[in-house]
Amino acid sequence: MSDSLFIARFFDGKSLRPYQAQVEILPEYLLIKTLEPDVIEITWPWNKIKVMEPPHSGRDIVIGCSDMAGARLLLKDVTHYKAILNYIPPKNIKLSSVEHPWHRVMIIVVAFSVLLTILLVGIPLSAPFISRHVPETWDDELGQFVVNGMSESGKECVSPNGVKALQKMVGKLSKGSTEKFDVKVIKAGSEDINAFAAPGNHVIILSGLLDFANSPDEVAGVLAHEMGHAIEHHPTQGLIRTMGINIVMYSSFGTSSDYVTKLLHLKYSRTDEQTADDIGVALLKNANISTEGFVKFFEKLAQEHNLLSEHEKMLEYFSSHPGMMERMENIKAQGNATTTTPSLTTQEWQDLKTICTKTKALAF
Repeated sequence: MSDSLFIARFFDGKSLRPYQAQVEILPEYLLIKTLEPDVIEITWPWNKIKVMEPPHSGRDIVIGCSDMAGARLLLKDVTHYKAILNYIPPKNIKLSSVEHPWHRVMIIVVAFSVLLTILLVGIPLSAPFISRHVPETWDDELGQFVVNGMSESGKECVSPNGVKALQKMVGKLSKGSTEKFDVKVIKAGSEDINAFAAPGNHVIILSGLLDFANSPDEVAGVLAHEMGHAIEHHPTQGLIRTMGINIVMYSSFGTSSDYVTKLLHLKYSRTDEQTADDIGVALLKNANISTEGFVKFFEKLAQEHNLLSEHEKMLEYFSSHPGMMERMENIKAQGNATTTTPSLTTQEWQDLKTICTKTKALAF
């Protein structure tokens, strides 16, 4: 390719993931053509293009356009930058200030201090506010990114009748809600008794939980609880608190398995657990599903804890939800709906239990 036709990275200002793009310098405008996942052509008029970050210390050169807020074109090759520079109005070029060694050191020290303060104090305290104002598309992408990390240890269970039974349960629990939930069962070992909510209203149930449960209402109780966490954005809040800026820049730092590990071992506050329980009970009541299954699940898990303490994996769900006895009493105190019906029929429960007879790679 020539200096007027080259490949660069392009951020559209909406997605966290960069596009690989072909850039062509034309007399009237800069033509940007994304190569994957979709081919999209974008034109930036020269008089609207601005140099956001000129070449400096080997860092990416950043080009923006006032017609496309938030979008950025990242260049590596100074030759390409110089070719573009010939067309950009001088007033749109950001000039680098003269830097001296001590000036640079002071800037680094101040910037590091501010960043450390934000990471240790600002981000954890503002996590609830940040999580509720993360764009839905970003939250959903982050959730997919996290859930995809599960593909390293298992596959999605997709037996048709089992999926139908699961969808029926989710439909009952989300009845009347404006929230849309993506619930998946992941094939795992029988000792992996776990379920967790991920950002973007994604909920994962490990197949070991289905093996452990004695009734569909037990699963419905756990599922309602995790839906409560999702509704309150607790997964995003927790990841923001534990991983800080990394949560915003996940496309550049870490791997999806890092986030899965964090979610699996994430310990919500007592208030978060209480809130998720209260929402879960409300969802069960609204669906006319008894809360007794929810309580029985935890009672059985507590008994197994006393009898099978050597199985650490089996206790992950138990250990990540502190104050279990207090929570069970609170659930009992809230009672049931006036009339209740099982969340699934006997046949549908068997279908859900055998949902992993057919599996496939995770997909969204």
